[in-house]
Amino acid sequence: MKALTLDQDKLTAGDLETIEEYTGVPAGTTLHKFASGTTEGLLAKEFVAVLFLAGRQADPNFTLEQAKETPFSAIEVSAPNPTRAAKAASAKRSPR
Repeated sequence: MKALTLDQDKLTAGDLETIEEYTGVPAGTTLHKFASGTTEGLLAKEFVAVLFLAGRQADPNFTLEQAKETPFSAIEVSAPNPTRAAKAASAKRSPR
């Protein structure tokens, strides 16, 4: 199976909501676990949610059932672009 790569810079607000609704865990917590390579405290639902989003980035028809059938070794998560993340954080703090 080809590795699925989750590009965090391409995540939408809806994607983050999907993670939180499916797992009950803040999206940032889940994504940090994957980006740091740790599986300590990782819920199975977190794994499935990230696989689902990575699969959808590669193929919009990728389903939750396909994510559930994907091995753990098939996922790669890119760290977010630090410059883009800093700009986004700054924009949130700046009143317009």
